[in-house]
Amino acid sequence: VSGGTYTVSYQSTRSGLFSITVQIGGATVGGSAVTESVTPNLLSAAAMAPGGNYSSVVVAGATNPFTLTGKDAYGNVHTVGSVAFAAIIGNSSHPSVALQDLTTSAGSGGEG
Repeated sequence: VSGGTYTVSYQSTRSGLFSITVQIGGATVGGSAVTESVTPNLLSAAAMAPGGNYSSVVVAGATNPFTLTGKDAYGNVHTVGSVAFAAIIGNSSHPSVALQDLTTSAGSGGEG
């Protein structure tokens, strides 16, 4: 409390649209509820994994798409903005078959 002003803070690990209602003794404070939009945090490579309709066998010379869903450390999905991914594909015989920079926009499929 400072000069009759109370400061309230919160920390959310979930993104989305939240309604915040402040109450004193069960009565809602005037001007409450406020709506806040919580956006995902920075992308976390550890929270993401490739997916899609593919198996461990792909065809040489063919396009073999995969998907990558951008997530923050809390698992919140990024739905806006552009992200540049680098795909390094190789094996013991060919340690560097391909290196390609993939730029995608979140929400547009994210395939590359």
